[in-house]
Amino acid sequence: MNGSHTPLIGEGTTQVAVGDREGQVVLQYPRPVQWAALDPQTAVQIAKAMIDAAVNCGMNVEIRAPKPEISEGLRLRMEARCLMILNNKREHPEKNPILAKRLVDTILNLLEL
Repeated sequence: MNGSHTPLIGEGTTQVAVGDREGQVVLQYPRPVQWAALDPQTAVQIAKAMIDAAVNCGMNVEIRAPKPEISEGLRLRMEARCLMILNNKREHPEKNPILAKRLVDTILNLLEL
């Protein structure tokens, strides 16, 4: 492939079956194929099917997406909400701002954010 953005012209579309056989991940085409161009959605579907087949073959697979970023504004809104909840529930509200911050830290750590 040359990496250009020019559409590639082939012999049309084809199907591919993804599975596992005797400990191997198998891609089976109905006819000989020299190359394949996939739209992003199809590429992801085939990739997921290949991962599933690899797991069926005994592969231990762990896929991690990048952690989403939490804005400072969202964090402050979460702390304010926690503070409001604590103020309504506690007799000694002077430590509530510290507890609200710790509560938000705990939640974000549990969510791995």
